[in-house]
Amino acid sequence: MEWPYPVVRHMIVCRRPHPIDTAHREAILRIVFRLLPAASAAYPFRLPELHVFTQVAGGVGTFAFDIELFRMDAEPVMVGAAEPFDLTFDDRVAAYSFFRAFTLLPFERPGLYEFRLFARLLRNATGEPLHNQPRRLLAGEPLRMEAAT
Repeated sequence: MEWPYPVVRHMIVCRRPHPIDTAHREAILRIVFRLLPAASAAYPFRLPELHVFTQVAGGVGTFAFDIELFRMDAEPVMVGAAEPFDLTFDDRVAAYSFFRAFTLLPFERPGLYEFRLFARLLRNATGEPLHNQPRRLLAGEPLRMEAAT
C-alpha cells in the first residue's frame, strides 16, 4: 500500500510572520530555538505569541493537521495548541506552506518544550471519506525555555 502521509520539509518556530507582497507570501521574522525571559518575568508566565511555519509535500488526499506544544517532562504534557485545519494535496510534487499562531502560551517553568506536528488522513485521493484513521506524528521542533536571570 502506498504511504499517503506528507513529509515535512521545514518546521520553524518564529516570533511572527511578516507579509512581503500582495501574493500573500510571508517572511519569517526572528527564528526561535530558545527563549530567555526578561529579568522581571517570573515563572509561570504567558508568552504573548509565537508562530510555527511548516512546509509539507508528497501527501495524497486530505489531511487534518494539528500543531501542539508539549512540556517535555518524564511524560510529555500538552500545554498549548494552534487551531486545527484541513489541507488537500492536489499535487503530490508541490510543497504546501502554512503558519500557525500560538497566543498566550503558558510556560510553567524553565526547561525543554516541543512543538509537534500531527496529521490524520480524512479523504483519499479520489475524495472518499476515511474513518478511524490514526493521527500520526510527522515532526517535532524543540524550544528551550531558560531561567530568568
